[in-house]
Amino acid sequence: MPVLMYTPSLLAPIDAVTGKLLDKFKMQSPSRIILNGEGKKLVAGTPGEAASLLAGEAGIDMTGMNFERVEEQGEHFDPGIKIKEYYWRSEPQTGPDGRPDHSKMRYLHLSALADTGQVVGFNLQDESGRGKKAVVSREAAQKTAVQFMQRYLDKGAAELEMHVYPLHEESIPEWVDRSKLEGDGQRPEFHFTFTRTHQGIPVLDRSYSVTVDGLTGRITAFYDGNSSSAVALPDSKNVVTAEAAKAEFLKSHPLRLVYLWPEYSGQKAPRPLLVYMPDYGVSWGGYIDAFTGKTVTVEMN
Repeated sequence: MPVLMYTPSLLAPIDAVTGKLLDKFKMQSPSRIILNGEGKKLVAGTPGEAASLLAGEAGIDMTGMNFERVEEQGEHFDPGIKIKEYYWRSEPQTGPDGRPDHSKMRYLHLSALADTGQVVGFNLQDESGRGKKAVVSREAAQKTAVQFMQRYLDKGAAELEMHVYPLHEESIPEWVDRSKLEGDGQRPEFHFTFTRTHQGIPVLDRSYSVTVDGLTGRITAFYDGNSSSAVALPDSKNVVTAEAAKAEFLKSHPLRLVYLWPEYSGQKAPRPLLVYMPDYGVSWGGYIDAFTGKTVTVEMN
């Protein structure tokens, strides 16, 4: 059934002075896009097919990547559906001291349905380039992600909700002294999610994610969360208003004033903040039914 959910906005701190959501928790609003799917399939039934697909379709450089193993995982998505996992890695280079240098290691992973070979995800982890600035623009990365999605969507027009996430470095609060952060930082990557919609409403368990490398502009990760069986979705007519759902949520979780002192990697903000946050004295494990407007509690195992 359709539900009205209030994360992260209602669950995040609201500044008691300004009445605004704290900057750290602000996220860019998703945009609605229509893509004309080309119906191309990502299929790999063997390690060789998987390697060829990653090089040819995603543009991943397989030079120096050694195949390690294939594993078959238990049930995934629907009961009875099993996944094959393929793994590759590069060899460590020799450092100036003659010891193995792991700072430029590359790790690669691909998942496919065991029975059909349909690829449901892959991910490249490249240890080199940590701490570097992105040379690819967000606009160029988005264009690459959209073009990739369009190739592998089912043929025909599809309405999707696209969310663009900030680079890791952009999420670091301005008061943080970056020179004191441990490690070499992260390799710059742009992350995008594409969620299918029904009657203009996002279907949260029918989504894709695409990652674009900020140094090469190539696709480095993809996840297809649409492999579960198709189901009929309820009609969205006669649902309660968002305002009514908010009121129902706040019955169980009234906002209360608390002092919050933000911290990032061991560094504290210059001063504490006075914020409104939901009262978590009563555990929250449920949702607001969009038709009745009432709280439905879900048993947490």
